[in-house]
Amino acid sequence: MNARRPDQPVVLVLFGATGDLSARLVVPALYNLFLAEQLPEQFTLLGVGRHEMETHALADKLHEGVANYSRSGKPAREDWDRFSERIDYLRMNLKDKDAFNDLRHRLQGPDASAKDKTEYVFYMATPPSLFAPIAEGLGEAGLARDRKGSRIVVEKPLGHDLDSFRQINSALTHHFEESQIFRIDHFLGKETVQNIMAMRFANPIFEPIWNRRYVDHVAITVAETLGVEHRAPYYEKSGALRDMVQNHLLQLLCLVAMEPPVAYDADDIRDRKMDVMHALRPIDRDEVSELAARGQYASGWIEGTAVSGYRQEPGVDDQSNTETYAALKLQVDNWRWQDVPFYLRTGKRMAAAVSEISIRFRDVPHRAFPASECAHARRLRDSVVGRDGRRRDPVHALRPGGGRLAPVDAHPGRVVQQPRRGLSELPQRHVGSRGGRSAGGPRRAQLAHPDAAVGPAGERVLSGGWAVTQ
Repeated sequence: MNARRPDQPVVLVLFGATGDLSARLVVPALYNLFLAEQLPEQFTLLGVGRHEMETHALADKLHEGVANYSRSGKPAREDWDRFSERIDYLRMNLKDKDAFNDLRHRLQGPDASAKDKTEYVFYMATPPSLFAPIAEGLGEAGLARDRKGSRIVVEKPLGHDLDSFRQINSALTHHFEESQIFRIDHFLGKETVQNIMAMRFANPIFEPIWNRRYVDHVAITVAETLGVEHRAPYYEKSGALRDMVQNHLLQLLCLVAMEPPVAYDADDIRDRKMDVMHALRPIDRDEVSELAARGQYASGWIEGTAVSGYRQEPGVDDQSNTETYAALKLQVDNWRWQDVPFYLRTGKRMAAAVSEISIRFRDVPHRAFPASECAHARRLRDSVVGRDGRRRDPVHALRPGGGRLAPVDAHPGRVVQQPRRGLSELPQRHVGSRGGRSAGGPRRAQLAHPDAAVGPAGERVLSGGWAVTQ
């Protein structure tokens, strides 16, 4: 964005302000910026929703989200009171184009010239089906005309297939210039994710071995113990592939596999990521069963608590074929990564919550130590750890919030690069294939070596993690 004066007013219009994304991610992030004094002095958060609601009721709802999901913990009363003074609420029917004229009057008042120095950020924390109507409504109301003073932000997923993406993108580019459009993946805002590039390109010990000569395979895992919760209407239309793989996990793959950018610049980094995407080997239709697996969680137990199966969740079709687990084996066909498999896997209701990237190095020519110790020695993991975790690695990483490099010991507890219990080492648990059950109960997920193609029960096995019977 353009340089902004400290006293320049900024209004963030948050469409979908009462939803899950706003409470879990957007507003906690804004609150953290507020505590760090990185928000403009004249900042306003205008929440937009379809429910009748008073502003104080929205503030109370957002307070609960910040208390549960902000890295700063439960907000202090004085701090929250100062932040909530900036919150306002507007009820809108987002499919009614006339309502956007009301929004313009709310933002600019009768005299638009009086507020022509205000910057507007239109953030869509809504289902993808509303992206195009919102963009069209903003454009037709004249809220996209200021090319330097207005921005529009869209979250993944941008549609459910190629045609729907093109429809959304056409609406965005028809009313906004490319410089005004921010298509974002909130996973990229995580400090650990941002540190991937810092770890790779600011530490000379990694680059010489970050290639096919030394790396055996890469496993990218995001596993959750939570089920679908109250997101059934959304999840039934997306599933694990659209919800996690085609955005979050592919972004992580690109950060691991990309070549060094010339500069720490958005366009240059995007271009290096696109080089990786172009190098991905297409999967033929007859190879899908060999290179991919999908499954659906059944009822069982998590940490001593009984949990229902996906088809028994509220709002889920009892014949649903939506996958809650997905795994892929991908190949990057270029000089650096030729014949090095990349395993992407994600699932809900797993035995443990794991978010990690595991770089497995090749075996040494001769093992002088026990096999188990050798396995740990050739594994490098980049993982999210708890607040009480500590990190001692002699490498540089990004300082939280500031974007500057610092020695790792200066801010411990953010990234760990040491042997950890991976998904391949977790206890077995039940996973129902497509929600189905055999006579003896849910079909079991079997564990095997990462290189194994078929498990002991005839199931496909990917990356030493959870294999789902076909």
